[in-house]
Formats: sequence, structure tokens, C-alpha cells
Amino acid sequence: MEKKYVTNHQLSVVFFSDFYKFLRGPGRQSHRFFNQYITLFGAQSPDGRKLRYYTGFEAPRVYFDGDTYCCPDNYRRGIADLPGYIVYKTQDGALVNLYTEYDAQTKLPDGSNLQLTMKTDYPSKENITLLIAPEKEIAFTLSLRIPKWCAEPEVKINGTPIETEIQPGALCDLKRTWKQGDEVQVTLPMKWRFVKGRRSQIGRVAIMRGPQLFGLNPHREENDLKDIAPRLYAMDPESLEGPTPDDSVRPGGLACTVGVWHPEVFYPGKISQTLTLSEFADPGCEHLYFHVPNPN
Repeated sequence: MEKKYVTNHQLSVVFFSDFYKFLRGPGRQSHRFFNQYITLFGAQSPDGRKLRYYTGFEAPRVYFDGDTYCCPDNYRRGIADLPGYIVYKTQDGALVNLYTEYDAQTKLPDGSNLQLTMKTDYPSKENITLLIAPEKEIAFTLSLRIPKWCAEPEVKINGTPIETEIQPGALCDLKRTWKQGDEVQVTLPMKWRFVKGRRSQIGRVAIMRGPQLFGLNPHREENDLKDIAPRLYAMDPESLEGPTPDDSVRPGGLACTVGVWHPEVFYPGKISQTLTLSEFADPGCEHLYFHVPNPN
């Protein structure tokens, strides 16, 4: 059975995660935000004019034939809301929920202004710099969302590593007296990882780096599939190489390569060919899961 992302469902998770902060506090569901938006970016055409009702795991992606239905309309609503999910005001200060190039102004609990500037090429790169500029020297808590997938995060204040233990999948709370010119350096190392499939994807894995999912676009010039269905390939996990720059999907995008065995080849052994995988948002991406010799 074909598995797929439903645009409306992904947006519902985003809206719920945002609403959840009022029930349990900011950050409790924040790890869901970026994953949902990654799938949403795969639902639109490069020019932004066409949208998909479904984004399949392993099938050609078809654009919806209408322009004013629930998924297309809610998609635009969700993208328009995105800037409001980046930085939250909290009872003790501010929370950085999403990492991107950004220049935000928010109010601190005493009513004074905080200018917060982010400089980063995340998720292509792992380094984020936060420039802190309160209108006066003041004590407050700056919270950082630490992704669950990041096993060895690093946080420095003005070049000095913090002493508190940083927990993946939780908030890192930086409580101190801040002044203009303070800097926070965040490093989120992104190791390649293989995510085991479930149900119809049992025995196969998806390939991720940080929050990014990579898949096969069979129409790329370098991916000659030899008239073999991609579902029949077996991937050699040890052959994974990258990331390498790839502007075919977006400026500053990434790709990777993997070696595969053809169905008639016994493995392990010499790989049959090398495939290039691109980011999930690639409009030609059709296959996300790959057989591996030992899925455990």
C-alpha cells in the first residue's frame, strides 16, 4: 500500500503544536515543527503556484488540479504563519523554536524590547549564531530548542561553553543578565542516520541528516535506473557519501550518493551502481525507503 503525506494533516500537526504551547508551555511539541515543514515544502512546485493534496513516499508526485480547495488554501495559511513560529515570547524571556536567518523583535516580561538576530545556513550547516540586543542590561531566560536527533549539541555564550548539561529533545535554558553585544553560538552536529521503516516499509530504511530527509529522483540525469524498479534495489549503507552541494532543489541545497546492488546480484559484494539522492523537497523525488542487507 502506498504511503503518503497529506498536506492538511501535516498542517493540523503544526497548528496543534503551536496551540499546545498554551496548554503545556512552549517547546513541548516544538520538535514536530521542522519535520512537518520539511514535508510541506515537498508539496509545492518550485514556482509556488502548484500544490499537492498528497506527497507520496514512493510514487510520482501529482499536483492538485484545483487552486482553491482545503489543502491548497491551508498550505498557504501555514506558510504565511511560519514566521510567527520562529521565536516565542515566554513568561521568563524568549524561546528560539526554529533556526533560520532571522531578525526578530519581541517584548521581555518587563515590557522592554529585545532584538534577536540569527545568522545561519541551517539545516545545510550545523552552526547558528544568535546576536542578543536588549534595549537595556537585563536578566531573562533565553531558551533554545534542541532537536531530538542531535546527540551532541554544543552551546556557547560569548565563546565560552555553558556548564549546564544539554538534553536532546528538550529546551536549553540560558538564564543570565544579558546586554547588547552578547552572542550565543549553537552547534547541532548532523550525523547521517538510517530510520527503520514500518508496516509496508519493513526491511527498508529512510536516509536522514539532521532534520533533512533524502530521496531518489529517478529523473536526475545521473540516476540511470536500468529499467529496474527502485523498490528492488538493495542499498549498501557503508557506501553513503556526502553531503555535497546541490542547487537543483534550492540555493545552498545538499545531495548525497549511495551504492546499490541490482536484484540479480548477491550481496555483500561489489555494488552495481551509485545513485544520487536529493532533498525531500525535490519535486521529482519519488522513493524514500531502500532495502538494506540488515535492517536491524
